[in-house]
Amino acid sequence: SEFIRRAANEALERHLNLKPKKKFEKLDEDELFAKFIKLREKGLSLKDIYLKLFKYGLSFEQTIKFEEQYRTFLFEDDFLYLHPTIEEEVRKGKTIIEAANHAIFTLQQENMKLKEENRTIKQENVELKSINQNLKRKLQTLEIQNQGLYQKLQNTSRELQASTCEKNELKQKNEVLETYALKYLGLKERINEIVTEIYNIVYEYSEKIKVEVDPLKTQTELLKHLSLLIKKCQEFNELKDYLKGCLKILEIQIYKTVIQYVTR
Repeated sequence: SEFIRRAANEALERHLNLKPKKKFEKLDEDELFAKFIKLREKGLSLKDIYLKLFKYGLSFEQTIKFEEQYRTFLFEDDFLYLHPTIEEEVRKGKTIIEAANHAIFTLQQENMKLKEENRTIKQENVELKSINQNLKRKLQTLEIQNQGLYQKLQNTSRELQASTCEKNELKQKNEVLETYALKYLGLKERINEIVTEIYNIVYEYSEKIKVEVDPLKTQTELLKHLSLLIKKCQEFNELKDYLKGCLKILEIQIYKTVIQYVTR
């Protein structure tokens, strides 16, 4: 309480016999605080500071108050930054309050700059978010297009596989057809040879019949020869009917020739 502080102050003054014998100029609170800080920075205790500044009007209560302010300057974050600035301004001749106001003004200016920078950063962040959203949308569109292309690629791959299978089947069929064609050409050549041989034989025996005395003998030989050709051509099923027809025609021709020969 106020009473206890005053009693403690008076007791301390009586105990230390600190009543000034000389008259010193009393300093105002800012000047006392500036001197207090300088002495505190030198490492003096509160008792020693009080003894030195008592003659300038420093009271016990002010000592406690200055100590609290000093500790505030030292240990609070804002004042940790302000303390060197205040001390420098005090050295230039400004009071503590003026130095503190100057530091506060400087901080306010810096704070305004930081706020402006923060505003700019927020705006840039909004723009970046918008760009990011646009990029996400484009990425989604590309993913959809990619899925479509992938589906088309799969379809094309399946079509190519089917086409390859069809191609292989056509190739196999073509090989079979080529084989049959080769066989057919071979058969055709052999058939042509046999047909030629038949015509030659028929022509030869027809000529013989015209001059032979016994055409029946010639006819018999011809039929035997043709029978041998028919046996030779058993593998050609297509020729059987054709050869039989040739024999019928030949028999008729021989018969006509014999009639002509007999009636001659």
